[in-house]
Amino acid sequence: MRTFSELLRKLREKSGYRSARKFFLSAGGTGAFGCTYKQYYNIETGRCLPKQGLAHRIAAMLRVWDDPQTARKFAQTYLEDAIGQGPFLDFIQQSLAQPLFTPPMSKSPMSRALRRDFESHVLPFTAEQSRLIRGDDACYWTFAVLRNDDTPWTVEALSRQLGMSLSDIRRALANLRAQGLIQRTSDGRYRCPRAGRIFSHERVPAGDRPEASPIMQDLQRRWERMRRHHGVTLFHQALFIRASESDVRQYYPYFAQCIAGGQIYNVTEKGPDSALLLFEGRVERLLPF
Repeated sequence: MRTFSELLRKLREKSGYRSARKFFLSAGGTGAFGCTYKQYYNIETGRCLPKQGLAHRIAAMLRVWDDPQTARKFAQTYLEDAIGQGPFLDFIQQSLAQPLFTPPMSKSPMSRALRRDFESHVLPFTAEQSRLIRGDDACYWTFAVLRNDDTPWTVEALSRQLGMSLSDIRRALANLRAQGLIQRTSDGRYRCPRAGRIFSHERVPAGDRPEASPIMQDLQRRWERMRRHHGVTLFHQALFIRASESDVRQYYPYFAQCIAGGQIYNVTEKGPDSALLLFEGRVERLLPF
């Protein structure tokens, strides 16, 4: 169990959480983990191994599957501690040693550069900040404007841009300030000190229906409101095939890298055709066959 606990501790620290308690509380505490802090701490200190469901949740919270090599190491160390050394562990590791499909860009210089650039721009919300942002239209879109623009905004300008009442904007600004996400300038305007950065919500285990997670449902509601008023599809590409779901999952890291690569076009200055754009990728099961 020491192997897995040591890796878990390193991944937690790499994600910016200096202590186990800070990680546990920032990720949502008992409600998100499904266990007490003491139980989680016992996992980090190697006293016990998490059950599969909890291990899956921890992997999601630490964004383990953003990097195929890290995901593989996470799974291997879990298996080593769960099964123990011996011929059966050797058999499993040899069976999984060669993936059926290796994303062609996974080790390329361009792929690594895109990943480094994306990760350098990502900041995690605290659990409380995440609930505020995704739980209210005014908070979500007010922050979306401010974090994507270097220019401070007045209450009136935000109201006009978003088509929301002054009272809703003022309420959103007050809540965002209370969470430390924005600042008020000396002349009464508002700005985001981390404009241009990408803020990430807690990752949840995908399961069979990632779109059904509470966080994703909240975000979809926020996007749908603006889509009804201003939405335009700029690009669409579809592929309709029969394939093994387990085989296709090996393609997901490459797919995710393609989407994250859009980060290189991120700007915080107004241009002749600048807009808030949503890059979204999905693979849907339409019919078991």
